[in-house]
Amino acid sequence: CPILLLPGSNDPDYTKPESTEFQKLAKNGSKSLPFPDMLHGWMTRGDRTDPKIDRDVSEALRQALDFLKQNLT
Repeated sequence: CPILLLPGSNDPDYTKPESTEFQKLAKNGSKSLPFPDMLHGWMTRGDRTDPKIDRDVSEALRQALDFLKQNLT
């Protein structure tokens, strides 16, 4: 089952697309889309009044919807 990871800069290296561990998951259609300006928890606990956080939350939600559309057909 493909999974989508949206790691922040301080999330573990194995969540990043270049890691050996993630490369094994990528074979089944999984994706890792890093957000280097964000810290762990930014999607659920980030301050959306901060323009950078708002920008990346909006992009991450768009990416998540696209991923679901591609994989839930």
